[in-house]
Amino acid sequence: MRRYILLCILILMTSSGLSQLSTDVNVDLKETEPTPLQTSEYADVWLEVNNNGTTPTEDLEVSFSENYPFDVDPGDRTSWSIGELVPGETYQIHLDTRIDSNAVQGQNRLEFTVSQRGSSFTEKVPVEIRSDRNSVSVREIGEPEPVSPGASRSLGLELENLADSSLKNFRVSLDLEDLPIASSGTSSRSLDGLGADETRSVSYTIQVDGSVEPGVFRVPVEVSFENEAGTEFEQSTTTGLVVGGEPELDPGLSIEDPLTPGVTREVTVRLVNKGSGPAEYVTLGLEDSESYEALGSETVYIGNMDPDDFQTASFRVHVSENASSLEMPVELSYSASGEEKESSMVLSRDLVTRTQLERYGLRSTGSPLPVAVLVLVLAGTGVLVWRRR
Repeated sequence: MRRYILLCILILMTSSGLSQLSTDVNVDLKETEPTPLQTSEYADVWLEVNNNGTTPTEDLEVSFSENYPFDVDPGDRTSWSIGELVPGETYQIHLDTRIDSNAVQGQNRLEFTVSQRGSSFTEKVPVEIRSDRNSVSVREIGEPEPVSPGASRSLGLELENLADSSLKNFRVSLDLEDLPIASSGTSSRSLDGLGADETRSVSYTIQVDGSVEPGVFRVPVEVSFENEAGTEFEQSTTTGLVVGGEPELDPGLSIEDPLTPGVTREVTVRLVNKGSGPAEYVTLGLEDSESYEALGSETVYIGNMDPDDFQTASFRVHVSENASSLEMPVELSYSASGEEKESSMVLSRDLVTRTQLERYGLRSTGSPLPVAVLVLVLAGTGVLVWRRR
């Protein structure tokens, strides 16, 4: 019986000691850098180990238990041997950790193991994680409009705060240093702040150099801002600028001589770029029609066409006997401003009958001179034969 009582007292004392250990020693968060912690970033975390009990600690050790989404690089410190910590005393520790890119935003917990005299418990320290680095959406307002060399146009950018908290001290800058483009006035704009899900816009007037070749230019946009704690972030994106405008390909039939039903000949299509932008990889093709039959290739590759450029494509066709006009459906395919484009149209030319050719003097009706010469030759031959006889 006495042994049983002593065993119970020993168990109670041990349980009391463990309880006292778990409540007397605390690990508390002091500060972090950045605040809040950011996904995909390294963080400096300072913590305080406090002895809130009435007796000193013995052989006190604190170690960081790597738990998701926190990770420590090899060689970085994860344990601290404190030893004795008298009541009311504080011991400061520093942890260098990295936050996983897929960490759940919101409150997470750093886990520490606190041990002394062979007993241990886990202390979970709450920390806030956010992803402010890509919390701002930047997009151009409206459809991008081409601008001719030497001309100017407005450029509007819309910023949206995708974070669940306010952001402040925005600075939006266009990086035009290596581009043939200038901004009227400063190339930077400032915004005081954006609340969660709030949208605001900034605008610029950009001028294109008059000697620049047509093409597509990428304009870098740099955005800097701060979160509520004052931590600064930078974000980069690009917007496109089309210089030279869009091409305008205008095909037409180039036929000098009249066309009549039933003839077989080459027909030339003249293609002109009347637009202010280049067209690349231009291809011209014929489509089926009842007014003619294509003989040979029905597709001609033309290549690239600059503004005011013209090219020709020839097709050999047989015009139908019963056709009153030549109807040639053509299809154009080309690339402009990085996009593939197609267009179709019908080229038309009226046909002229043989009667109309003779009526308008476009075709010989038959001169009497060859007939007279033939009569004289025959007559002379007859006289010679008669004399010989």
